[in-house]
Amino acid sequence: MSSALEAAFKMVDEDGDGTLDRFEVKKLCSMVEGKQMSEKELNEAMAALDSDSSGKVSFEEFKQYWEENISTGGGLLAGIMERYEAGSLKEVKGQAYHPDRYVDPDEEFRMCCFALFSEIDRSKDLNISLTEMDRWISARGLESQVPSDWKAQFAQYDTNGNGTIDRDECCGLIKAMNMEKLVPSKDEAQIILIKEREKRMRHMKNQNPRVYNHPVWNQEFSFPDLDINVDEVDKFKELFSMVETEYCGYIGHRQFTDLLKLLAVDVSEEVLKKMFDEMDENDDGEITFDEFVPGIVHNISKDQLDKLEHVQLGACGTRRWSRGEVVWAANTGLIICSIGIFLFALFYFDFMLIPLTSAYFFVFLFSPIMNTLMFRPLECGSISICDPMEEDPDDPGEMRYKSEGRREAEGAKASCMDIFTLCILPAGLALLATMFIVFTMFGILGYLVYSEVTVLLADEDFMAKLDAFVEDMYSSMNKSGMRVIRGTCDGRRSCSGSTVDEINGTVSIFSNFFNQVALIFLLTLYIMSEKTMPTLFNPDNKIMMEIETQVMGYLSLKTALSAMTGAVVSIILLFLQVKLAVMFGLLSFVLNYIPNVGSMIAMFLPLPVVIVDDNLAQWQKIGAFVGPGAVQGYVGNALEPILFGKSLNMTPLSILAALVIWSAIWGLMGAIFSVPLLGVQKILMSHTNHPMAKYVIMLIREDATIDEQAEASAPAIKTPLSKKDGGGSGDDSLKGSDKVENPMEDGDD
Repeated sequence: MSSALEAAFKMVDEDGDGTLDRFEVKKLCSMVEGKQMSEKELNEAMAALDSDSSGKVSFEEFKQYWEENISTGGGLLAGIMERYEAGSLKEVKGQAYHPDRYVDPDEEFRMCCFALFSEIDRSKDLNISLTEMDRWISARGLESQVPSDWKAQFAQYDTNGNGTIDRDECCGLIKAMNMEKLVPSKDEAQIILIKEREKRMRHMKNQNPRVYNHPVWNQEFSFPDLDINVDEVDKFKELFSMVETEYCGYIGHRQFTDLLKLLAVDVSEEVLKKMFDEMDENDDGEITFDEFVPGIVHNISKDQLDKLEHVQLGACGTRRWSRGEVVWAANTGLIICSIGIFLFALFYFDFMLIPLTSAYFFVFLFSPIMNTLMFRPLECGSISICDPMEEDPDDPGEMRYKSEGRREAEGAKASCMDIFTLCILPAGLALLATMFIVFTMFGILGYLVYSEVTVLLADEDFMAKLDAFVEDMYSSMNKSGMRVIRGTCDGRRSCSGSTVDEINGTVSIFSNFFNQVALIFLLTLYIMSEKTMPTLFNPDNKIMMEIETQVMGYLSLKTALSAMTGAVVSIILLFLQVKLAVMFGLLSFVLNYIPNVGSMIAMFLPLPVVIVDDNLAQWQKIGAFVGPGAVQGYVGNALEPILFGKSLNMTPLSILAALVIWSAIWGLMGAIFSVPLLGVQKILMSHTNHPMAKYVIMLIREDATIDEQAEASAPAIKTPLSKKDGGGSGDDSLKGSDKVENPMEDGDD
């Protein structure tokens, strides 16, 4: 403490004689008190410090006076030394903090000068620079009226030497330049200051509307018993507005606690309650602003009140957001709203979106058949089969038909030649042939299932056992506490008929089902009838082609694996003589499109039939579950990861999440489409330049390098062929970008 005190003494002792004269004592007292001293006050200070009346204050006299009258620990001394260390001054808005700066004794003149100061201070930083002063003189046309050495006088009144003057220093400069006549009158000054205050308030409201729109700013308060000025009242209003965020005009216990935290006042609950009760003069549990200010002044120490200057706007959530934060919040809000609208549309328009998505699902399944009938050459990996084209030797870079007769043929003749020599069908005939092939396959499967069901229903003993098994299951469920209401008729086939409601319900179910099937069929026909190229979407659209490639690859491979799984399951069940073996194989084929869960469901579907059938031996019953289970396990856990692996590049968790979400939105069809829709989402997100999209991509894909390598090595997409000699469409799959006629287009006309 002594060394720090001695350092402060030496700091003030500018002449280094080991004593303080009147000027140095004045500087010291100004540092401690924070204001200029009058001559009378200086005499009183010298009398108190100079105990031996020598006219100078020694360090021992200074130390004795400090310890007896000033010392409050190291805090005050450290604060003074921090502000005046090595003679440097710390600039604060509007205050020079120099003991020798000019302060005019005429308070009325000071107020008028402050009004003029606000006019000159264009930057509103409560300081006037030499540039601002020069601009104001030029703007007012005062060059001839000001002294030629006014810049030197400006530097003279800039007592801290930082290149600016504050309001008090401005008063001295105005007098030194003999420009008192430019100072507005008292009434004019009050008007100017009021307008300036209103302008400043508008600016502050714009900067932080949450604080400065508080109703307390619209009210005038007077505290004649308190030694505080208007600026200090405004600071109290800022503090009150920070903690009173509800605009109700008062603060309660919670807000009062927040206030003490802002002021770094750490008190116990008991002391906090006592302080609150003392400030709450009318004992209504609320502290209004006129109670708030006196309570703060009387109950909070000066050191803590000084911390008000360091309380930044933004405390208690009143900070104004930056431009980037506002843009981020608005952008995020729009994204959330868009997602909400999108989900609502998926729910509300499911009657239309499910059939449309199903139609595209079937189009992707049937397109390979239609492409085989419509386009040449046939692509099988890197091998081209039945390629009718060759490079034209007379025109390098162009393609022509190998057959000279085909090169010369046009119109219907060209179409016939393509049909009989290349087996290329026109679009209409190709669509009909595709539908014929599809319906033939469905017809064969339907006939097999119908035959099995007919045989099963004709087996009276088996159906009786099945009815008894079902009744036993319901009875067991009722006994376990799960109440299940059953019909009162004795057995399933002994019921004489159905009620009108039951008939209407059954008809409604079948009607809705066939309506959906008809709508899907019509949409599928419409989409396929518009097909004029091997690809479904425009090859110039990179995103759509990427979607088509991934969805087509997934569905083709998934269909092949599901068909293989269904066929093997049917063969195993037929070998084990399980009834409805073909139907269970067909259900395995369909359910295998549902990731993870579908194969498990398919494995247990034969359970009732296998348990009821007494003709099956024990090994056959076990085999009916072990065999299909082994097939499903191998396909789902070994074969599919090997084949899909890099092409899907999705984490199991993201696939499971997609299954849950789409099942909740669209039910069974959503579960079937979950993986293709997740793939579409991944592609769209990869082409979206937004941080949230990139984060979603991180959650979906398993390895980022796989997609990057695939994109870097992706070959150019082949473009469809254009007319060259009056032909039609059909040769769209030529290599590169060479274009020839469509041989079947004229045939369609």
